[in-house]
Formats: sequence, structure tokens, C-alpha cells
Amino acid sequence: MAEDIVRFKDFSTSPEPVVWRSNPDTFECLPDIALDVLTELASLKSAAGDAADDRRAQMQRIHDFFDYVMTPDSAALFRKRTAIPTAEAPNPRPIGMKTVTDVMNWLMEVYGLRPTAPSSESADGSEEDVESSTGGAFSTE
Repeated sequence: MAEDIVRFKDFSTSPEPVVWRSNPDTFECLPDIALDVLTELASLKSAAGDAADDRRAQMQRIHDFFDYVMTPDSAALFRKRTAIPTAEAPNPRPIGMKTVTDVMNWLMEVYGLRPTAPSSESADGSEEDVESSTGGAFSTE
């Protein structure tokens, strides 16, 4: 039996970047994420509040998350596309929360942080036409 144990396994990930697009720009993310980024993801889920400061802090964490998973150039472009438009820096094609949520969910799937599809419903008992496994057993009265 000991000879059946695999003595070497390569756990290298693909070196190809993870890429997504929001017209007209293409954003490049790292092929894999650091384990410490999981802590940041957890803080995004747990950070909820009604105060403006809490919302600002959550938005900062969202930007930080994208800084962690994107290449520096893509992260800088992402920050420009999510910024408030001004006369000096117009933002004619802003990236909003719906897109950010969709991208984050997709990235979590890509990085293996959650299942890509909900698990199937479990059966609530035997099928109608299946014979019981106790069929033919004696009653113990």
C-alpha cells in the first residue's frame, strides 16, 4: 500500500493573468492571490454600517482589494474609473457598484473562494417507485 502514495505533486498555478473588461478598458489581475487577501475579503463582507464614515471605509477596502489582485497599472485605471468625475478629471464611463459586485463575485470564483454554482437540492426521501431497503424484513411486534 505504501507504494501507492504519491511522492511528488506540482501545485503550481497558471502564470496566465486573470482578465476582465469594462468598455473601453481591459483590466489585468494576478494569476493567483496571496493568502492574506482572504482576510481583506472577509473584512469586506463583515464591514457594514449606516454612517458615512463606515461606507467610506468599506469603499476604501474595496479599492484596496482590487489593488491587491490587479497589476499596478490596472489598479490605477480601476481607481480612475470608479472616481467621482470632476472638471479636471472627467469620468465619462464610470464603473459602478453593480459592475464591482459582479467582478468581485467572478474573481472569487476564479480564485476558488466559492463554488461557481449552487449545490443541488438534496432529495427529501426515497423515490416513489423505489422499493424500500427494509422491504421483506420481519416486523418486530
